[in-house]
Amino acid sequence: MKSHCWIFIFLCTILSSHLYAHTHEDDCHVPQAGFFLGLGGSYNSTFLNRYFNGTGVSNIYLTGALVGTGIAGGPATPFHDLFSTFAPVAQTGYFQHFHHSNNLLGIKFLYKYLGSTSTENNIVSPQVGSFTTIGGGGETFTGHFVMGSAQTTIDHELALLLYLGRSFTKHTLYFGTGPSLFKVNTNFYQAIGFAYINGVVNDITGAANNFYNTQWMLGGFAQLGLIYHLDPLWFLDFCYTYAASGNYNLKNSASFSTITVTGAGNYNTIGNLFINTTQRIVVQDMTVSLNKVF
Repeated sequence: MKSHCWIFIFLCTILSSHLYAHTHEDDCHVPQAGFFLGLGGSYNSTFLNRYFNGTGVSNIYLTGALVGTGIAGGPATPFHDLFSTFAPVAQTGYFQHFHHSNNLLGIKFLYKYLGSTSTENNIVSPQVGSFTTIGGGGETFTGHFVMGSAQTTIDHELALLLYLGRSFTKHTLYFGTGPSLFKVNTNFYQAIGFAYINGVVNDITGAANNFYNTQWMLGGFAQLGLIYHLDPLWFLDFCYTYAASGNYNLKNSASFSTITVTGAGNYNTIGNLFINTTQRIVVQDMTVSLNKVF
């Protein structure tokens, strides 16, 4: 998408350079001020960074008496994904020229439905842990945390843009920045924790767990645009946008209880599974919209 930005800048320069000598009053296709409303479409490239750590904490009981405690944890391999989608765009705003000059100030509110999804399958996270027996010694062990899939869907993007521009007869070049907001759904499916103790694989957390998360992620937004006025009331808006969220955390947990039958009796393991996740998204797009000035 960086190359798309440079191409966009080059096209803006070519289209506007031959109009630079004209003043705004020469051909009043660009209104002095006005509210506008527009609809269009965009091509979006989304980059996702996600890191998570799975941890299990448990107590072990034999015929109702506490005989040991244990803990295990470890990070999964960081996940990075780049995916693309087309999305509809709606925008509204207001612009005003400075004292009948070619320079203007504007504000724009933008809404986009991305509906794009990234999926990571068959996740395996190695873990290291230890358990301590009551009245006895301790022992370390290894294990792994597995997950069938992790899915992140970005539904809505909203942005508020304050921009500065300069008009050249029918054309306006502008640049602006402001806050952005993303609605993101992140779900984890079939999460289980295993431990290797004395050469035996133990399903510590029992049945697989699923986790569902919805969050609004706040970020920043910058836009470079070219407006072409078809007449004083209608214009086309071509723009390149870069939007990025901050690093946001998700905390999921689930309780578990498993029973292991041995010659010494039934061992009941009771505990909690924790999944702590950090993720960040970056969206770059090329957008075109048809707008009307009111």
